Amino acid sequence: MKIARCLGRYRPGAIAAFLCALGMMAFCWASSSAAAQTPDTFARNQRLGRDVNVLGYDPIWKDQHKARFQEKYFRLIQEAGFSHVRVNLHPFRDNKPKPDHKLSAAWFETLDWTLKHALANHLMVIPDFHEFQTMGENPMGSKERMLAVWR
Repeated sequence: MKIARCLGRYRPGAIAAFLCALGMMAFCWASSSAAAQTPDTFARNQRLGRDVNVLGYDPIWKDQHKARFQEKYFRLIQEAGFSHVRVNLHPFRDNKPKPDHKLSAAWFETLDWTLKHALANHLMVIPDFHEFQTMGENPMGSKERMLAVWR
């Protein structure tokens, strides 16, 4: 506090300049600490490598017997040089959501099947919440539903 009074006496705006400088030093210190602990984004991207979207519009989400995507495709994707899959999730299309927006057991069984076979074929998985149209049309009206899906 003595420093602030001293600076204010000699120069108008000096207190603000001092606090700004102090804030920048704190920010730089925090950023360098965080950077030391957080992997480089470029390195993370390199690790992810090539990807392909899967299951977005496949009838598997409604009925596993009508699936176009087959288990063997995970192996073929991996053999083609892809290192991960993005699973396009359309949870709002679940035909049996509960009143509290919980998804049906069948929906989760399909997701579990997907994760199991992707991982068995050494593919990393990115679950991609793909409800961009519904969220874009009515984001606030869909907020609780979206949050419930992630819970």
